[in-house]
Amino acid sequence: MNGFLVAKAMAIAVLATASLSCVHDLAYAAEPNQTAEKKDETTAQKLSTEFREAAERATPGLVTIYTMRGPHETPEWRSMEAPGGTQPSTQKTSGPAAYPDAGSPDEQGSGIIVDSQGLILTCHHVVAAADVVFVVLPDGRRFEPVEVYSDPEADLALLRIEGAGELSAVRLGNSQELEVGDWVISLGNPYELKRSVSAGIVSAMDRWVPGIPRPMIQNDAATNPGSSGGALLNLDGEVIGIITGAFGSREEFQGIGLAIPVNLATDFIGSRNNERPPLQAYLGCQTQKLSPEVAKQLELPVAGGLYVKDVEEGSPASKAGLSEGDIITHFDGQPIDNGFRPQQLYDEPKPEEKHAFSVVRGGRSIAMVVKMTRYPHERMGTQALAAEHAVTPCEYFDQALGMGLTTLTQDVARELRIPIDQKGALITEVAVASPAYKEGLAAGMVVVRYNEHATVDPKLYETAASSAPADRPVIMLVRSSKGNHLVVFDVQ
Repeated sequence: MNGFLVAKAMAIAVLATASLSCVHDLAYAAEPNQTAEKKDETTAQKLSTEFREAAERATPGLVTIYTMRGPHETPEWRSMEAPGGTQPSTQKTSGPAAYPDAGSPDEQGSGIIVDSQGLILTCHHVVAAADVVFVVLPDGRRFEPVEVYSDPEADLALLRIEGAGELSAVRLGNSQELEVGDWVISLGNPYELKRSVSAGIVSAMDRWVPGIPRPMIQNDAATNPGSSGGALLNLDGEVIGIITGAFGSREEFQGIGLAIPVNLATDFIGSRNNERPPLQAYLGCQTQKLSPEVAKQLELPVAGGLYVKDVEEGSPASKAGLSEGDIITHFDGQPIDNGFRPQQLYDEPKPEEKHAFSVVRGGRSIAMVVKMTRYPHERMGTQALAAEHAVTPCEYFDQALGMGLTTLTQDVARELRIPIDQKGALITEVAVASPAYKEGLAAGMVVVRYNEHATVDPKLYETAASSAPADRPVIMLVRSSKGNHLVVFDVQ
């Protein structure tokens, strides 16, 4: 019996030892996973910190850009003036709706401060053909640029503002250091959402996109309307690209964002003050690459070629004799086939250099020499003068604010979706680039009050305007189908 108890005790001891060994092994096996899990968490936290700090470094240099284009009209007024609509006057205006309607043509973009004295970099298409441009700083102050320096080909523009004091400029990096797979951060104001930050990776470098004559940085950081002109950052908070838009026809972001390499923007900034000429030469034609299959069908001497889609009048290409419909087959003796890099034609040549082209036209091969030039940049002031006012049937035209007024009738009020018992002076036109235009007033709105005076008709409006103190702001209450809006004019 004692022997049995001893044997049983020994068996229990062996099982206990084995159990402890298993527990130890399991604990040892679990330890690397726990360490890995902890390591992954730390890496994620570090990356999150990198994103946050990079965005914080650049945010003080991010601005919002507002533009106004064309006549300002409310949708109801435009509808009234459409064929078959009620004609409240013989004044003919056209164009889309104006502020505060959501369908306004007034557009919004982003920009970055590149010089503490008031130099703003944005995209050319943000400010192109605008009648009025405003730069809104991070602190909410609004400035109208005194100069716009623009390069349509590169889709870049510089705006200079005055009187803003010392500003916080962004740091410009080196886009040549980027590689596919690198983390990037987009910083912009899409849909008027202030300071929107998104992260992604570089999807492709030197991405050529139809309709864009320069290679772009492709990335998947969110790019939406209003982001154009914003910054694409590296993890050091340096700008390595200027956001120019997204690829595709749909407004929703499809995951393909495009940015102008910052090195191109740096050359553009330098060219403003002639610090250095732009690196890129100007050819002046748009081309599209042909596939080897098409080249074979056309019996071209190379397995490819560049079809000339358009030639700008007066450009180096035009002067050399290039024409729409030509097919460029050789550049400096090198065949334009699958191995040909587009940079060799657009980026590597320098201004004033001469280059040899071989062109197929009508089945014949033609040799020509093109002398490249610098890209033509546009420099203009944005203090646009309002167009001379034409005589219209309005009862009173406020020369100081730039708008015409007439009496609001019940029939017109009904058409404008305003209560028929509403009293006020109806705005029938707004002069482009006038103070009223810049504050968003539009034809089809009704002035209800001018300072402390009720303006039940243009005559009382004129009385109120003539008696207004010259050194005080004008406080105006206007009515539209969307309700009452307060507008303040600074007359200083």
